[in-house]
Order: sequence, then structure tokens, then C-alpha cells
Amino acid sequence: MKKYLFRYIIAAVLTVTPIGIMAIAASPDNQSIENLASGPRATGSTGFISLVSYSGDTNFTIYSITGQMVKSLKVASGTSINVELPAGFYIVKCHAWSRKVVVK
Repeated sequence: MKKYLFRYIIAAVLTVTPIGIMAIAASPDNQSIENLASGPRATGSTGFISLVSYSGDTNFTIYSITGQMVKSLKVASGTSINVELPAGFYIVKCHAWSRKVVVK
């Protein structure tokens, strides 16, 4: 009984706060979640990936789902760039995290 209850509690936490858990995992130097919320972002959309750098210049690397590097670029602080790509799944990496992104 306890084993199943534990699974439901973990599932509820992961469902309710997925961004909070990702931020905690991406914080090896004990930064607060508020500080990480203003960090670099990558968002998939129709035909492109939007890369945003809020504080400091950020180097982004985009990989195909097979692991081939598609593009590597630097985004200046306080700016955003749209990278046009064919529809598919991509992995975007920067100094703080790595994420899966879908381009429709």
C-alpha cells in the first residue's frame, strides 16, 4: 500500500510543478528558482525555434533527435532569435540546461 501511495504523490508533484522541478535540477550552485526563471529559454513553434537570452550572452546549440548538430549560435543579452527549421524534434543545449523542443 505504501509503495503505491508514494507513486501517486510523486506523480502529483511532477504533474503540478514540472517547471519547478526542472529549475531545481538545473541549479547545481543552489540558485533560487526566481533567478533561474529569468535565464535563457527555448520554445518550439510552427517552423522555428525561438531562443531568448535575458541576462548575459548565451551560446545555444541545436541538435537533431539523432544527435547531429544542426546549428550553434550566440544570443546577445536581452534579445531573441528565431531559428527556422523543418518540422521535427530537436534538443537545445546552453550552459544552464538542455531541453527537448518540437517544431511543428
